[in-house]
Amino acid sequence: MAEFTQGHALIVGIGNYQHRCYRDVPATIADAQALADVLRDPRYCGYPAQQVTLLQGHETTREAVLRALDDLISRTTENDTVVFFYSGHGDYNKAKVYQLTTYDTELSSYGVVDGTAISHHELLARFRAIKAKRVLLVFNSCHAGALSPTLGSQAEFVAEGQMLSGDVTASLLATGAGRAIIAASREHQFSFVGGGKLTVFAQALVEGLQGQGMHNRSGYISLFDLYQHVYDKVGQATRELVQYLPRDMRQQHTEAQQEPELTLHKGVGPFAVALWHGSTPSGEFLAPDAPPTEAAVRLVDPQASQRILQNFNDSAHNVAVTGDTTESQFATAAGAMNISVGDISDVGGQVGIGKDITQVSAPTPHQQAKPGSGRLAGLLREGLETQQLKDLVLTLEDKVDFEIELAAFGNNMASQIDGLIRLCRKQNALGALIESVLEIQPPLLGIEQELWRAWATKQDYQ
Repeated sequence: MAEFTQGHALIVGIGNYQHRCYRDVPATIADAQALADVLRDPRYCGYPAQQVTLLQGHETTREAVLRALDDLISRTTENDTVVFFYSGHGDYNKAKVYQLTTYDTELSSYGVVDGTAISHHELLARFRAIKAKRVLLVFNSCHAGALSPTLGSQAEFVAEGQMLSGDVTASLLATGAGRAIIAASREHQFSFVGGGKLTVFAQALVEGLQGQGMHNRSGYISLFDLYQHVYDKVGQATRELVQYLPRDMRQQHTEAQQEPELTLHKGVGPFAVALWHGSTPSGEFLAPDAPPTEAAVRLVDPQASQRILQNFNDSAHNVAVTGDTTESQFATAAGAMNISVGDISDVGGQVGIGKDITQVSAPTPHQQAKPGSGRLAGLLREGLETQQLKDLVLTLEDKVDFEIELAAFGNNMASQIDGLIRLCRKQNALGALIESVLEIQPPLLGIEQELWRAWATKQDYQ
């Protein structure tokens, strides 16, 4: 039978966590297995079996995932097609750097503990090193409970993890030519598990790769056709699931949406992601050049994408230091470095230290991070005590409809803060949240209080 000899894949399904820092989602293990099976199956995608790496459950340690990415780098060429699939929880560390969590990830009240997950900067470095000019990255990383007829009570609806932000996806596009990203949902939506063996998103993806609803593009499956199928099927499935919820929960989830999002550079056309029903290709790959118009497609300007990538690279190499730094060690997103100089009385001194940092400086005004949900979560995680978070919720009780108890957002403070922000965003109450933060802990937003107020107003009324 025919083979898609240029096809290489790394499939990661976390499923459960050694340190119990997130709610386990066993369906993500099944997701990974089903996707690996369909890619390897000669009746469908035709990837050579030895070119599909599958990591599941306890196999998905940080070290193992990085090692598998390095292996992918070493065995692929410009002419290959690469699929990277991740199903688990995405989250942020204390510095608000996005992380893909792994089996051995640890969590503190400030977020992911550095060095226990795959950081955004590590992903950028790996994907920049992949030579292939056709790379599909698929992320299913913000799970929101088993939205199904079997969901019995409000407390069972728990949203954990964070989907990739727009800046994170844009920077990943800039790591090389021909990159495309399919996220299981938009940034501020959830990826529903559903009531089946696979998550709603993975079920649609696997069915598409099996050829359901796919056009035969000279013996291949086109990226754009696959995405359109996934978008349509996921939307239909989540709408149907909501209708079967118990009556007391149906109203709560009437606005529940999951829209898989395709992100790519403007002007980038589709590419073949697999064989169509194991067919022998009949010639040059031919498919419509334009992405679907009635779906969640985000086209990114290549120059803007490169600027975002450069900003992330710069942020990995900058640190501000004051006081006595003699023989100190500092950790940045890029790693740790030793500083062997004496007292620095003012931030901004030149230092000849570290393997990748040559200057220590305070951020200039134009380098200050802009207000946003992710940054707000980081500030609250870092600046609020447990009792202050409870006080914050109390001040919002007459402004926000708390559909579920705060504890149902997760069993740690970081998840509860993320859930609170999502709830306020959903109810156009970010302005109320900002005012309550200023009431409970005025110094938290520093001199940027008016910037935060303006941001919240824009978000609430856009």
